Order: sequence, then structure tokens, then C-alpha cells
Amino acid sequence: MTKPTPFFSIVVPTWNTGAKIDETIHSLLNQEFPRDQYEIVIVDDGSTDKTLDRLKPYSDRIQILQQQNSGAASARNRGMHHAKGEYIVCFDHDDILLPHALAVYKRVVDAFGRPAVLLAEYSSFSAAKALKIPFAKPSIVECIKCRDYFGKTVSTPKSNSVIVLCKDMVLSAGGYSQNAGSFDDDDILFKLGDAGPMIKIICPITVGYRAHGQNASRDLEFCIQGTLAFIRNERRGVYPGGGRRMIDRRGLMGSIVIFYCYSYLRRRKEPLYARFAGIVRLLLHARGMIFVAFLRKVVRKSYLHEPRSIDFSNAESSYPPGIAGRVRGSVAIDMSRDNAH
Repeated sequence: MTKPTPFFSIVVPTWNTGAKIDETIHSLLNQEFPRDQYEIVIVDDGSTDKTLDRLKPYSDRIQILQQQNSGAASARNRGMHHAKGEYIVCFDHDDILLPHALAVYKRVVDAFGRPAVLLAEYSSFSAAKALKIPFAKPSIVECIKCRDYFGKTVSTPKSNSVIVLCKDMVLSAGGYSQNAGSFDDDDILFKLGDAGPMIKIICPITVGYRAHGQNASRDLEFCIQGTLAFIRNERRGVYPGGGRRMIDRRGLMGSIVIFYCYSYLRRRKEPLYARFAGIVRLLLHARGMIFVAFLRKVVRKSYLHEPRSIDFSNAESSYPPGIAGRVRGSVAIDMSRDNAH
């Protein structure tokens, strides 16, 4: 009997993840969504620890691909080429997908007629405390429809785990750039920047973002190199839209540079000279982008955004077995077991 084609493909690159990969996989298997309508593709990027040993017990429920260590972008691209779903749910190997996530994504995709890009919302957590979300089955999905990513003014979180992409469009755009480093999430969104519409999901939260000492965002030099590569790609014309969308592209890029300059200035763990050197390097490379960022803010009221509420009250319970009960008005994720489906 032929298996049905999945609607979603969850693509997860991993490298030396250790015990965190168990929690991630449990959350992916614990979706309140038909199991035959989504697949999980894990791409091991040449792990040298026991990550592969931890993946083996799940081999009958997930697909495991292996490659030599080539970086997260390469692993994501391989996973997307292997994927069978109509939409790619990009995900990081240490984050948590909340149980109602795929059901919410499917409702949004149907409501907006197959949009090019969905951006979700996350809540941060750490290993020291449970991930908590408001204790309530989502009854309404609040969204904002934008012309496209370049035409957005609503703020969007920085994480691959909140990105859902139409597979055909992302493959046509060439997938992730190999040189984007820590900006691989911004890079893929810019490659699809003029593909519309783009839908921002305001609520409910669908992703738990794990904050820990190994987050790439904590590595100052890695972030600077990623920002510079991102700017160089713009100068080389990697991103679409030409002169017609230059203000949007460079305005968004300038806003990112301003954010990182401010963030670097506040990082007191780094020597003062290192922080200022990083800021100077960013400003020199960004040049006119800072001015364009302020110009874009002035004209942002002319951008058309369509807020919409989608009824989710008829959806089945978003908290299947494996999810703990009330904890001080919140739900704590219990990763001790997963649904067999």
C-alpha cells in the first residue's frame, strides 16, 4: 500500500547534539497532527559524539541522513532535497516544537491559499527550567499578512525554528547559502524576500527556543562574520528585487546591523576594544544601510498589512499524552515519552 504524501517535512540538521536531540525528537513526534501527514528528516552533519546512537531508537519513525561535516546550511539543503512534503518546517536540533504547532501551521496555510513563507513565534527556555506556555488550547490564531518578507514592518524573531517555507519556492531560490554562517536564517528569508505573501503568526507560540551557552548568537566573532557575509551577499546581488526593492532589502539589513551594534555594546563579557572593533567593522561594511533603515521607518506606514484572526476552536486538543498538566497557570513539556501514532 502506497504511503500518503506528507504535507510537512520537518528538516533538522544536527551535529554533536548529545542529550538535547532526544527532547527535540520527542516534541516532533508529539504533534497533535496526523502522523502520516508529516515526516521528520534528521541530517547528521558528521557528529563525533553519540548523537547517532541516540537517533537509532527512533529510526522506524524518522529518516536519518548522514554526511561529512559541511555545516548547518549544507545539512539543511540536503534535508530539503530529500523531503517529500509541500512545506518545509525548518528546525534546530536543540529546540522544542509545541504540540499544536503543525495544526496551527496547516490552518494558516489553508486560510491564506498556500503562502510562500510562514514565520512563527517562540518562547525561550533553558535546561534549568521547564518550558512554560499559557495553559489553554488555542482557540484563535492571530496572524498578519504581509505582501512579502521585504514588505514587512512587523518584528520577526531570529531563529530557523520559526521558519516554514513552501518547498518548491525555496528550492527554486537555491536553498541556504553556504557562506551565511550565523545569518543562514536571514539569508533564506532574503532569498524568498519578494515571494508572497508572507504570514507572521502572532499567537499562539509554537516553538520553544532553548537558550544555552552554545547558542551561536553568544559567539561575538561568529555573529560578526555572519553579518559581514550577509552584507557581502547583498552587494553581490544574491537577493531578489533589484533596484525596485533595494530600500526594503538594505533598510532591513541596516536595522539588523543597528540591533547587533547595540547588542555588542552591551556584552560586558567581551573586552571593550573587541566590542568597539566589531561595531566599527559592521558600520564600515554597512555604509549607507543605516541611513536607509531610518528612511524605511519613515515610510513604513505605507506598507499594507492585513491582520486576521483564524478560528481554531474546532481543532482537536493540542495537548496529547506526554504533556504535563497545569503548572502555575502554564503547561510544562514532559519529554519522558512520545506518541507512537
